[in-house]
Amino acid sequence: MIEVSVDFAIADKTVAKVAVLLSVYQNDKELPLYLSIKSILNQSYRELAMLILIDGFVSTNISNLINLLGKSDRRIIILKREKNEGLASAMNTLIDFALVTYPNLEYIARM
Repeated sequence: MIEVSVDFAIADKTVAKVAVLLSVYQNDKELPLYLSIKSILNQSYRELAMLILIDGFVSTNISNLINLLGKSDRRIIILKREKNEGLASAMNTLIDFALVTYPNLEYIARM
């Protein structure tokens, strides 16, 4: 089962032409994760959505970091699933979500 962040309701689903997909799991480290997310969000191109799937259990610090970033930028949509199903499954889930959610989507980028 996939849980979508509450902020999804206020996200502008018509603007995003690029979806950046990121799967996070228990072995990810805070600083590289933070830097990679901020790198995308600080790009001059603004018509993007960043879809982050928390794939199973992650540390409290990682969870707090993702939630904080999600609350600070409406372009971030956070999806969660309780059990880790692996990178391929995570990417397929994110691609399906992006294609259904963003009607003007032109590109998908994987991080």
